[in-house]
Formats: sequence, structure tokens, C-alpha cells
Amino acid sequence: MRTLYAWAKNADSTALPQDVGIRIGRQWKLQYLVLQVHYKHPISPESEGDESGFRIHVAQEEPIYLAGLVILLRFNLTIPPNTEKTHGNMNCILNTTEPLIPFAYRVHTHNLGSVVSGYYLKSGQLDFEPIAKGNPQWPQAFYPMEHEIEFHPNDTIFAQCTFNTIGYNIETHIGFADQDEMCLLWIMYYTKSRDPKDQYILCPGEHFEGLNRALPLDSDKPLPRNISLEERASAHDQHAMLQQGNPMDDDHSMLIFTSVLVSAALILTIIVIRSRYTGCCSQTRKKNHIFDDNYKVNSGFKKLPILNGDTESEGE
Repeated sequence: MRTLYAWAKNADSTALPQDVGIRIGRQWKLQYLVLQVHYKHPISPESEGDESGFRIHVAQEEPIYLAGLVILLRFNLTIPPNTEKTHGNMNCILNTTEPLIPFAYRVHTHNLGSVVSGYYLKSGQLDFEPIAKGNPQWPQAFYPMEHEIEFHPNDTIFAQCTFNTIGYNIETHIGFADQDEMCLLWIMYYTKSRDPKDQYILCPGEHFEGLNRALPLDSDKPLPRNISLEERASAHDQHAMLQQGNPMDDDHSMLIFTSVLVSAALILTIIVIRSRYTGCCSQTRKKNHIFDDNYKVNSGFKKLPILNGDTESEGE
């Protein structure tokens, strides 16, 4: 399973730069697209439900660059109560074959995160270069890089989540529930490399324990408050991820739309397509309509012919 894209807290859409695409399709052994939506509160049986969706543009022509993700994350961390600053640190070396050009970043924590910062060290150098800094209580979009960056093989990347538990009297741990915490920095980039390992890079925890202590002193300083972004983020209680998986045994191309309601109200959408490259990404809160020129699917299962050209959900 490979994550392609995610958003939360009423975030804006993301568009890939020109001549950049994400490789998908049977011949690349990555054929399922899975949309997973998490909700902070269960959906009331009396409500009309959620109408979130996702728009994907598909093309047959190979782009010049392929898009990918670096995800720095913590799998475990104990966050003590009534503590102004607790750090979750991540770092690793980029074992890539070609340079990576970051163009957007996204930060993610739950309620206790105050700031997430990212840095990198060029191979053989000692000066930290900033990558990104974000407030996880703002809309969790992919924000454009504020300056040009280029990662090279053997560069080291760093991330740090800072948690503030003043007035919070319970010890907190990393987990999936709303009362747990998370710690992630997502870096979206493009590259000329066609090596699959250069399109998805996970950096869990600290490969070099203690090295994050050398980060700049202001790495855990929160950004200035932005009331408008805080209000916008608090207006929505959902987040979503688009993931890519392995192919089915069935050799037929089909489109499947299904909804599953679990304890925390989880909706899955699975799209199976043969086209090779997709542009990314915009979300919509209209009804989930996924169609080509001849077919339209609102619910249940329906086999479709091979999808060519653009495939998208209905506009907002």
C-alpha cells in the first residue's frame, strides 16, 4: 500500500506542476486507488451523510517527471501531561538514485500539536537548510514550498513535531484515535527517476538518535497565530487519504464504488483503472459520482470498460 495524497481540516485542493504525473496501472503492479475518509464524530443517522469526493485526471502520455512522497513519521512517542514542549523527532538518509525536487509539504498531528518543522543536511555539510514549517491546527493542505529546494542522494532529512499539553492532564501516545496523537511531515516532490523506490520514501523515527538536538533553536517556535485559518480548520471534522495498492487477480478493468460505515465512520472508495498516469489532486464535497463518457456510478458495483482519457468526479 502506498499513500499518494491526503488532506484534512477543510484544506484546499492540490495541483501537480506542469509535466508531472503519478504512475498507476496494471503493468506497474499498482492498480487500486483507495479513498479513505476518517471522521472525528460518527455520522448521525438523522443527517444526510457526507458527500465528499475526489477528482482525478488520467492521461496515457508519459510525463517528463514523476511525482512522489517522502513521509517522515513517528510510530511511538509518550507525551506527558502539562508540558509546554514535547518533541517527536524523525530523520533519515535519502538513498535515491536521482535528485528530488520538493514542491509542496503537509504537516499532520491531532489536537496537541503546535508546530511541525522540517530541515535537511546536504551530504558532507553541517548547516541545516529549512524545508517547511507548519501549524497542524490550520487546514492540513499541501502548501507550496517557500523557496526552491533540491534533494540529492545521501542528503539527510529531519522533521520535528512539537506538542503542548498545558492544561491537559492525561498522558498521550501515538495512535489512530482522536484522543491519541500523530506526528507526520509529508513532502511532495517530482523526479526524472523511473525507479519505483524513488517515488515513495518512508522515514520512520530517528535513524540517527539524538541528531535532532542540533536543529536550530527556533525549530519548535510556533508560527504567529492566524485566526482565519484556525476558524476555517475547526469548521470541518474530517480528513482523508488516497492510497494505491496491488492489482487484483481478475484481469478485467472495472470501477468499484462502495461505502462502509465503521465505529468512527469510515468511508472507502476503490477505483480500478488501466491508464498509466494521473494528475493530482482535488477534492469535492459533492455527491460521489465517478464516470466516463458512457457510464455513471452512484453506488453498488458495476463493471465498466477500460477507462481512457480524463476520469473525474463531478465538479463542485
